[in-house]
Amino acid sequence: MNSLKYIMFFTLASGWLSCAESGVQLVSYPSMKDVNLSNGLRVLLAEHHEQKTISYRMLVMASKVDEPAGKEGIAGVTAQVLQEGTKTRTSDQIENEVAGLGSSIAVSLEPSYVIFAMDLMSEYSQQGMDLFADVILNPSFPKDGIRRVKRDMLNAVLIERTDNKTVAANYGRCLLFGCDNPLGRTATEKSIKSISGGDIRNFYQRYYCA
Repeated sequence: MNSLKYIMFFTLASGWLSCAESGVQLVSYPSMKDVNLSNGLRVLLAEHHEQKTISYRMLVMASKVDEPAGKEGIAGVTAQVLQEGTKTRTSDQIENEVAGLGSSIAVSLEPSYVIFAMDLMSEYSQQGMDLFADVILNPSFPKDGIRRVKRDMLNAVLIERTDNKTVAANYGRCLLFGCDNPLGRTATEKSIKSISGGDIRNFYQRYYCA
């Protein structure tokens, strides 16, 4: 699992800054523990026990830069599909469990990695970690979930066509990186429609489990 490069635990919330008459005074960050597990996973842990919240962050090197030509958008589709069901949980069960913890699982796609994030009260840390890990490590890739995510991605692509700033940014990336470079290519209606369940599984196996 060498591609699962980082997972960061932060038991941190507000309280890092304090205001005084002379301005804002920075508070020192807690020390960071850095551990490499036997499966290749790097764990970063920052503890601040005065706070009653905990934050999980998983960074996976599986993003836009890894998308093959003609399959633009597959990194985002794969990341979103993970929440559509696991081997032991349906998408509804995942949604209800996350809501029951007063939390959510957010996905952020960066140029070279994808971030999975979950914030919750520390009293639910174990339940949250169990759910967080299950979503990332045991996806079932249900057909209806894949269709739903692809539909949402297609709608996003169509909406982007009407936004001048997005159109300009996409064209700018093509000029900057080159249209043959993954960072210079943009997801299209054709590329999203071409992504199959097999493509998603292969992308997951290659970049999440390698």
